[in-house]
Amino acid sequence: MMAFLRIANKPTAAGIEIVRLMKNHGISEMNIARINHAAMKRARNDPTDIDFVFETLKNCNSLDVTQKDEIEEIAQQIQRIIEA
Repeated sequence: MMAFLRIANKPTAAGIEIVRLMKNHGISEMNIARINHAAMKRARNDPTDIDFVFETLKNCNSLDVTQKDEIEEIAQQIQRIIEA
């Protein structure tokens, strides 16, 4: 529950909490690593403090991950919390 609150507070810089949430939802370490790698590549060239983990989750269809449905569900849950 605390992870959701931290994510809702600042979703663009909540990568650690999002990873914790993915682990709790059974996302494999390999898929988490691929998401984090893609997010770090985007963040490397960005001058802001955005970690791009949430944005990468929302666009997981472009990644080579095996649990796309589960990842999309997590992204949708996070989006609903942000909008609430």
